[in-house]
Amino acid sequence: MRLYQVVCALAMLVLPWMAMAKSKQYEVIINHQVQAGSLQLKPGKYQLEVEGGTATFYQRNKEVGKLQVKSEEGAAKVEVTRLGVVDDKVTSIELGGTKTKLTPQ
Repeated sequence: MRLYQVVCALAMLVLPWMAMAKSKQYEVIINHQVQAGSLQLKPGKYQLEVEGGTATFYQRNKEVGKLQVKSEEGAAKVEVTRLGVVDDKVTSIELGGTKTKLTPQ
């Protein structure tokens, strides 16, 4: 019985931390089809989650795909998440509310 109480107490302490550790999601709207690494992203609203060197795109809570990225600090904070696109290829992703700039690898 004592072991059960200890396990329950630990779970109550650890679960809130795990919930807070979840990666932040950023919203991005794509107006025309673009290529992001090996991903073809069609027009629409996406959620972007970044963890380590991986950016994961979601649409309607379903994973669309993952993209390997390099993260660096930009010069200024941007208000909204935006994609840098050249010749229909994503060249950068700036995360809204941060100075973080991602470059596809």
